[in-house]
Amino acid sequence: WRALDEPTDELVASCRYADRRHFLDATRTLRDALGSLVKGSLAGLFDDHTSIDVDWRAPIQSLSLSRLEPLGDQAVGIALTCLNSWGQAMREIADPGDLRIVIRDETWRQMRLGAEAMKSLDANLRLSRRDADVQILLAHKPSDMLTAGDATSQAVAIARDLLHLCDVKVLHGQDQAVADELGSMLGLTPIAQRVVTGWAIAGKGRALWLVGDRTFKVQTVLTAPELALTDTNEALTGPPA
Repeated sequence: WRALDEPTDELVASCRYADRRHFLDATRTLRDALGSLVKGSLAGLFDDHTSIDVDWRAPIQSLSLSRLEPLGDQAVGIALTCLNSWGQAMREIADPGDLRIVIRDETWRQMRLGAEAMKSLDANLRLSRRDADVQILLAHKPSDMLTAGDATSQAVAIARDLLHLCDVKVLHGQDQAVADELGSMLGLTPIAQRVVTGWAIAGKGRALWLVGDRTFKVQTVLTAPELALTDTNEALTGPPA
């Protein structure tokens, strides 16, 4: 990176640039990207071989990126994209009939990386039947999809399509401020909106399920092992006795 950021006269001449300024202007995008990898928010992420061993044939695998949180959303988003590519490569060599459920948490972070990241996510959803995968995208609210870019950008256009590409939508309780989003983005009727902002928000596990053109009020119940696996309040309540 430093060789490009502080080019010698010989490098400028050998690359056939008119002068040093011409070289720096032409390589700015490349130098910025390499700078992030070498000394920026992504420093150290791609400097060596993978340091974990994942058993892709295990019944379940959960990969946490929480240690990257201090580096910011960009680092976490890029790591999610890399994890997506890595996992997809492993799925392509899976045995026939090896059905998997792929759960993607905090999807909005990957979406904020722009159009190319959105295209990758879109392709995974469209090819999920071929790959014998069930893809589950988790978001806080429908408008999370619109954080992918400017309102008229290609990334946001792809994000809007993703909402309609999902065959099943599970809407847990939302406050009244989100009601307009439910109507404009998902086409929910006022009655369905009230289910989400009223009935669903009044109890854990309640949700409005949209399955194709049909809607269902669903109350899910967790078993004891599931409760232990999905408890996200430990930081507030402390570990179980």
